[in-house]
Amino acid sequence: MRRSGPQAPSGYGLYGYDQQRGNRTRRGAPCGCLVLVLALLAIILAALVCFAPRLIGDASLKVGNVELGPTTVTLTERVDEEREARLQELGSQQDGLGYAALTDAQQKVYVQLLDGVTSLEEKLDVLDATIADVEPAYHAMMVDHPELFWIDGSTRYTYYENGGPITITPGLSLPLDEVPEVRERIEAAADGFLATLPQDADEYAICKAAYEYLVETTDYVANAEQHQNIQSVFLGHATVCAGYSKAYQYLLQRAGVFCSYVEGTIPSRGEDHAWNIVRIGGEYSYVDVTWADPAFPGSEEVVLQTGVTYDYLCLTTQEILRDDHAFLNESMWPACDSTTYDYYGMTGRLFDVVDEAALSASFWSQCDEGLGYVSFKFTNDEAYVAARDSLAAGTLLAYDIQSLFEQQGKAGSPYSYQYMDSLRILRVYV
Repeated sequence: MRRSGPQAPSGYGLYGYDQQRGNRTRRGAPCGCLVLVLALLAIILAALVCFAPRLIGDASLKVGNVELGPTTVTLTERVDEEREARLQELGSQQDGLGYAALTDAQQKVYVQLLDGVTSLEEKLDVLDATIADVEPAYHAMMVDHPELFWIDGSTRYTYYENGGPITITPGLSLPLDEVPEVRERIEAAADGFLATLPQDADEYAICKAAYEYLVETTDYVANAEQHQNIQSVFLGHATVCAGYSKAYQYLLQRAGVFCSYVEGTIPSRGEDHAWNIVRIGGEYSYVDVTWADPAFPGSEEVVLQTGVTYDYLCLTTQEILRDDHAFLNESMWPACDSTTYDYYGMTGRLFDVVDEAALSASFWSQCDEGLGYVSFKFTNDEAYVAARDSLAAGTLLAYDIQSLFEQQGKAGSPYSYQYMDSLRILRVYV
């Protein structure tokens, strides 16, 4: 006998377990009379199992040439076979990192749960499973499937101590009868984004476009409705980190780009946080759409910048950890050590050394884009510190900045700049 959570009482009985609150409630044991009735029913059922096949005979009943259909026994067998085939097919389609982190037994539970949830079943019966398998399987399903917006991640489950199916009742964020209509509206919003993508858009272009779309159409609002799922983004346009990250995952999955939801914390604040991991050209990197939005309360850009910042598009593991992110389960995620798709590298703004000529060329190229700022990133601390200190002293790009201000009719005006030591990024507002 396996149990999860607080120690269950011994003996025979039916228990309910609330995963969110972590307690079981005894549902009661049969009284004496009920036990006798159940025993009698069991004897009758056993007799039917033994003798019914002989009485029924073939897989179906025939009267002359008329086929009356399958018997009760064969119908049950057929339904089980169909379910097993459906579950096997569903399992073969799973490529999420949550699913991959499970044991074989847990993966079978995951598929049964997913089958029931997507069928909008109120209660899910899971066979050949233990409570210890249910919880990680349910959590992994939530990590891999942002489209399941109507369940909130909490569960209640019921099981017999001496075995049998486990019945899971998912916690709902939306009544099941409202799901189809809401899902249609969400899909329509996502289709609107997908329609803007060029036919030849590659994986990086799709990741960047979805990043921009979410920042431009969504505000960070701590008490937004349904902020833990994608309803808040596509219908309410206001959310928190969970909503941003699940919406980003949903858009990329719809566009055929691999993306997973990542759970973690912000150590300096002791707060939960979420972001994403993407796979582009076979290489993994991290994306944090929440911190890309200047409206985020903790953003360093909130005062000076109002548009998209690309600082959090395709980071390495080392960078995400340096920038006040911590994983809840770091071993679950692949190593992200490539800078191939780093936004600054993709746009010629990533530097190994302080090259004044190269920085000047990049400065004027960025000015032509009309963003209102120019940014530079460095691959190592030595070059970054030298550039940062030179900028603070008013020498780095001084001629370029003043030349630009003369063109704008504000010669001699002061300028603002920011720096991010964690990501080695300098930004000048012009």
